[in-house]
Formats: sequence, structure tokens, C-alpha cells
Amino acid sequence: MKSVRIAACLLFSVVGMLFFVFCPQPAKSAEPIKIGAILDMTGPVAFMGQMIQNGVKLRLDEAGWKAGGRPVQLITEDGASDLNLTNSVAHKLVEKDKVNIIVGPLQHDFMIALEPYLAENKVPEIYVSRSSPEIEGKDVWFFAPPGVTEQCGYYSGQYAYELGYRTATVLGADYITGYQWIGAFAQGFEGKGGKIVGHAGWAPVGTVDYSPYLSSLKKADVFAAWTTPAKSLVKQYYEFGLWNKMPFMMIYTNEVPEVDLVELGKAGIGLVGASLYSPRIDTPANHKFVAAFQKKYGHDPCEWDEIGYDAASVAVAALGATGGDTTPEKLRNAIQNVKIHLPTGPFSFSPSRYGIRTIYMLKAELVKGKPQWQIIRKYPADPEGLPIPPGSKKAVEGM
Repeated sequence: MKSVRIAACLLFSVVGMLFFVFCPQPAKSAEPIKIGAILDMTGPVAFMGQMIQNGVKLRLDEAGWKAGGRPVQLITEDGASDLNLTNSVAHKLVEKDKVNIIVGPLQHDFMIALEPYLAENKVPEIYVSRSSPEIEGKDVWFFAPPGVTEQCGYYSGQYAYELGYRTATVLGADYITGYQWIGAFAQGFEGKGGKIVGHAGWAPVGTVDYSPYLSSLKKADVFAAWTTPAKSLVKQYYEFGLWNKMPFMMIYTNEVPEVDLVELGKAGIGLVGASLYSPRIDTPANHKFVAAFQKKYGHDPCEWDEIGYDAASVAVAALGATGGDTTPEKLRNAIQNVKIHLPTGPFSFSPSRYGIRTIYMLKAELVKGKPQWQIIRKYPADPEGLPIPPGSKKAVEGM
């Protein structure tokens, strides 16, 4: 009898172990996946942070706030264009909230500062702006769906030459991204045979009064600029009567979203520049995106909205591929191998984790009395096939 009881106990133990091993564990599947977002919700570029968050939330709405069979929680922190605050909220998201993915931050130099910490903690980072392969290319935890700085800057320079311009005066924002935008424009423009004849200076982030820079512009065939924010630059350029002297190219139109273009009225008409996105891209995925965005927010999406949508789309697709498994290495590899259709078209990452996507040249035109960005040209862009722009103002000025 004793031996029977022992055998029965052993049988129940084995069955219990097999049940534990092979049956799904509901507690784990019910635990939310945490996506942390570091966005500038206040400060000089707060409009960008809000737009990116709009895109992220729309995509998570579409996914039912689930990915890989698990609920998704979005935890947004305000970086407020402050490096110390951005660093503090990143530590909070990683160490207290235990996020599985971080979206952001917005500013390039802040991202560079955070990158070693996120890599050390094995938290995949989905960056929401242009990046630079010479800086981030070796970090396997870093992903940049928008691609590299060179793409829009370089093709803006190429297109300026195609428009017949042979000389240019430039103005940039006074930080690493500004140097790279101007440097990439110069590489594309001078690579075709053009020449940069004047540097109007470097405007600090948040500049409102551009008159000191505009009063000393050297005459050229075209004025090309990238500053942040840029609405007041466009407005003052028009008010100073400079459109009659030099055409104006906004190297990357992200700083003048269509909502700003409408507010600018006549002041922005004629602007030309590169972009990742336009609500007038003619693809089924974009038609669906625009309709959903209009329903939720009451207006057309701009590039920053779509960048947020892209970031969330990458996260949802990767988590779907892992079945909700957030093991860092598995999640990182799934992000690297994402292949999806975004509103802009087919999307995947290059070997160095930069988005492979089309670059659109846009022109601000009046359509039925309303200013709009219209697509005038497209460039298929390889994020790793372009020259790397200089990363300092001294190097740019010496080109």
C-alpha cells in the first residue's frame, strides 16, 4: 500500500510539472508591455513632441493597445529641450518603470548622450529624428526609422542645382544636427557643381528674431536654411522683402509643418525643400492613415505625426514577431528584421539600422486658396550610400 501511495504521489508530481511547463502562463501574457517615450512636450519645439505623440497613439489605437497578444502601456515623459531633464526621465523610465522600448528623444545631441546608457541596459531605442551613421552606427540597440541626416540635406542640395541655382548662402541651427544639415546640403549642391558663397551664421535653438542673420546675407542664387523652429524665419524673410532678391529653400521642411504653412499665408508660398512625408502621397496605406488621423484629430497629418506613427508601427510589428516576448536580444533582432508597409510605402532597416525610404521634394503652393506642401520630385534614398556630412561648424565653414 505504501509503495502505491508513493507511486501515486510521484505520478501527480510529474503531471503537475508537465502542466507547468507546457501550459501557457496567463500572468505573464496579462503583464503589459511598456513603451517609454521621451518627447519635448514643453519648450521651444513642443509642437514636435505633441505631433509625434499623436502618431504613436493613433497606431496603438489601431492595434487595440495590444502587441504580441499582450496589453501595451505608453509612458510619456517630457524632455522639455533640457539635457539634464532628458537624462533624468530616461533613468526613471528604465530603472523605475522598467520599459521594454524607448521612443525618442527628439534632439540629436540628447540622443547621443543617452545612447551608451540605453545600450548598457539593453533597451532598444527607436529614435524619432534623423541620425548619423558615424556616431550611432555601432550601437546595435539603436534604430532610426527616419533614416540619416544626409538623405534630405544631400538631395535638397542636388535639387537646388537641378533648379538652376549655382551659388548659395546658408544659415543653420547652432548644434550638431544643424551643422550636418548644412554640411549635407553643401555636399549635394557642390557635388553637382554649385558653390556655397556665404555663411549667414548659426542660430541657437529657439531663436525668434532672425534679423541679425537676415541683415547680413550674402547675395547668391538661393538662400538655403535649416533652423529650429523656422516659422519666424520664413515670416521675417518675407517681411524684409528678401524673396525679391533670393529664392528661399528650407533644406528639410519638417520645421514648417503644414499647419504653420497655413498660418504663414503668402510668406511661405514658393518654399522648396525635402521631406519624408506628405499627406498627398498616393498609396492605400497613406489614404487610410490620413482618414484615420483626420477622424481622430480633425486635420491632416504632417511629417512629425507620421514619424510617431512609424515608430509605433515598428514596435507593434516587432512585438508581434516575438509573440510578445520582450527578452532584450529577441526584441532587438525582431526590430532589425521588421519589414512593413507604412503610409510612405514599403519599409525596412538597413544593416546599420537606418530606415530605407523615399525622400520627397515639396513645394509650398496655393491650392484652392490654401497653402499646401505639394510633391514635385522623389528620390529613392539609400541611407548608407551617401557621403557623411561634417559634424562641426568649423568643418562646415571650411568646406
